[in-house]
Amino acid sequence: FDNNIQPKLNWLQTTFHLDQNQLCHVVQRQSMLLNASLNNTLIPNLEFWKECFTRDYNHQCSDDDALAEIIRLPRQMTQSHQRLRKRAALFAAHGIPNRFLWGRAEYTDEKLNVWISKFVSKNSDGIVDKAIF
Repeated sequence: FDNNIQPKLNWLQTTFHLDQNQLCHVVQRQSMLLNASLNNTLIPNLEFWKECFTRDYNHQCSDDDALAEIIRLPRQMTQSHQRLRKRAALFAAHGIPNRFLWGRAEYTDEKLNVWISKFVSKNSDGIVDKAIF
């Protein structure tokens, strides 16, 4: 394997407790994981998402539950970490918990702004849906 790919495979397998078949399945479905930077994208994004799931507002989720959700949609880890942080700041500016960014991180700016507008108008009474996944 390329010197750049093997550490990512090892990290995926170790971090998400994957056996060889599960690792192959994830990589075949989401090969873009191998193109993302391990240190600049995958690791910081994993930490960002785990924090969203385990500590965001009153929602409680175990690390194992967070890891299971993250590996279910591993593409969410491949976004630029800088872009992800900017979007998190945008959510914070609108009072939207970061966990609602899950599944929307790769939206275009226009599509994300439309979603934010709809979310804010639906939740204008200050009650935020407790659902996460």
